[in-house]
Amino acid sequence: MTNKTVYLVDDSEQWLETIKERLDVEDIQSETYLSAVALIERLSDVDTAALRGCILLDMLMPDMDGEQAFRQLTRMGVHIPIAIVSSYVDGKRTAMLRQAGIADCITKTDRRLFEKINTLLELDAANPPA
Repeated sequence: MTNKTVYLVDDSEQWLETIKERLDVEDIQSETYLSAVALIERLSDVDTAALRGCILLDMLMPDMDGEQAFRQLTRMGVHIPIAIVSSYVDGKRTAMLRQAGIADCITKTDRRLFEKINTLLELDAANPPA
């Protein structure tokens, strides 16, 4: 798990496929998950300190929303940048999440989505594990 990976978590299979296809074109490795629970299960058996890349979490998902997933991943020791993606970004909630350590809050329709993903990957590169 030393390669940089963009972990995409959303309950919309169509959104996941669209973003993954674009990342593939850019030669950016990605993994997709239809739930935060699935990602957490996947990462539960890995050395979280060795993770490289970033995580994009949909804010509204069944079972566990993006904020809950962010807090669980933080408790697990995940230190790569985590961003929330949503159809609508609430300013008050965004401020609260930023105080908690979220790297970014991005609308799904943001024309600069891939630029922001690259910024998250650069942020990870600038802060290698100890």
